[in-house]
Amino acid sequence: MDAGSGLREYGKSLTSTEPDQHHTILLSHLHWDHIAGLPFFPPLYQSSAAVEILGPNQPTATLKSVVAGLMAPAVWPLSPLAALTVTPVQAGEFQAGGFAVNACQLAHAGLTLGYRITCPSGPIVSYVTDNELAAMHPALRQALVQLVAGSDVLVHDATWNDALLPERSGWGHSSGSEAVALGLDAGCRTVVLFHHDPDADDAALDRQVESARRQAAEHGGSVVVAAADGMILDL
Repeated sequence: MDAGSGLREYGKSLTSTEPDQHHTILLSHLHWDHIAGLPFFPPLYQSSAAVEILGPNQPTATLKSVVAGLMAPAVWPLSPLAALTVTPVQAGEFQAGGFAVNACQLAHAGLTLGYRITCPSGPIVSYVTDNELAAMHPALRQALVQLVAGSDVLVHDATWNDALLPERSGWGHSSGSEAVALGLDAGCRTVVLFHHDPDADDAALDRQVESARRQAAEHGGSVVVAAADGMILDL
């Protein structure tokens, strides 16, 4: 899911001795912080690997042109050795990497998609990155509630604390309390606060998480955790 700078470390953790590796990367949108890790993904430079990149085209650029631009000779010295395929997707249902995916549009600049991913073994993970819940038309928010309903895990944008929301209106992001409210409305078992404010320190994030947990507890609802570097969620 997405391809920020963490993709490099994840790629390094993969074994290079397994033949015919297939990797599927599903992008929510094409802003820099969600694609900058692509050229640094080690399997791209393994001839035995196959890498599939899926994501939405944009009004002014295709997914294929953006991916090609990231690894153009003017800005990047290496050419992929892996079998690379680039596949545009849009709202609706499709398959990705053996998973059933359902997508809907989010409230963020450009075309941004949120995803409901059904694992073959049963668990449902909903991934809703850059999304301004306060700016969503009621019908669009209801469509999002239906998309993520009953998710075992909802990963949602929680960039701002509530105090910052008025001055950050229109920036395309939500707060932790808004993410928890969505999780409660949709009956999600666990809400993962994600896409943290880069200017927030650990103490500020801890306060946001504690506030969100109190909010969830008051309504007898979701477990709340904060996304952290290297976190593993056992489904």
